[in-house]
Amino acid sequence: MFRRIIASSRSISTSSFLCGIVKKEGVPTQANLSKRVVPELNGTIDQFFPTMSIVDGKQVKRAAPVVGGDWKAWMLRNKSTEDLHKLWYVLLKERNALLTEQAECRARNMVFPNPFRKSKVRKSMARIKLVLHERSLVYKANQDKQE
Repeated sequence: MFRRIIASSRSISTSSFLCGIVKKEGVPTQANLSKRVVPELNGTIDQFFPTMSIVDGKQVKRAAPVVGGDWKAWMLRNKSTEDLHKLWYVLLKERNALLTEQAECRARNMVFPNPFRKSKVRKSMARIKLVLHERSLVYKANQDKQE
């Protein structure tokens, strides 16, 4: 499923999607039509390319991303269910970003930086499912005792 999404997103021109026209007093003029600004990354496709950045309309490589450790089950057991759900969606977004970055690197015949990040995300997501399953079993056991 994710690869289909990645393949369809490649057809979008990143620079034309991200760059906007600078307006002077709300009206675009011929002089400032060539000026481009890069908007915030919130909600744009650039959030899925963490190693690339657009400077003056050109893509440049950013510094290597800082990679942390994976979430251990004992850490997750201390979190609330709401926090686990939030963390699940953060990890889901990270997994999508990594798959997109991997597909982009493959398309450009580049080496995917830090490939072990995918396994850390996958293991963390599996551990969240484990902790939620453990909580479900405890809840069901308590329900059976009350009956």
